[in-house]
Amino acid sequence: MLNSDLGFFSRKEKKRLDVSVLAEPARSLLRSIRTQVDHRFDEVNVDVREHRIVFARITSLRWFLDILPTHDGLLLSIPSKGSPENVKKLRIRTENELQSALEEIDKSYKSV
Repeated sequence: MLNSDLGFFSRKEKKRLDVSVLAEPARSLLRSIRTQVDHRFDEVNVDVREHRIVFARITSLRWFLDILPTHDGLLLSIPSKGSPENVKKLRIRTENELQSALEEIDKSYKSV
């Protein structure tokens, strides 16, 4: 979804999606999330959709993180205990808030 420096692309369309309209801090937060997810987890599929990015675990084909870019940051949807019916929503505007959210992302990945 994001420019080449962020590493997101749509597999269906086989082209990079432009998000140059995103302002900071959303752009740098997306870069940080991608880096953290790549570093922490081995089995991840990234599904770039029209307005958001969904991270799923390849082995179970269940999502563990849904990101919606907003004008002032990111809205993270994280299923609790692997259940898509029980979703925790976090608004992230700073790197410190992202660091706090990583524990929830870890738990979600392990539960799917």
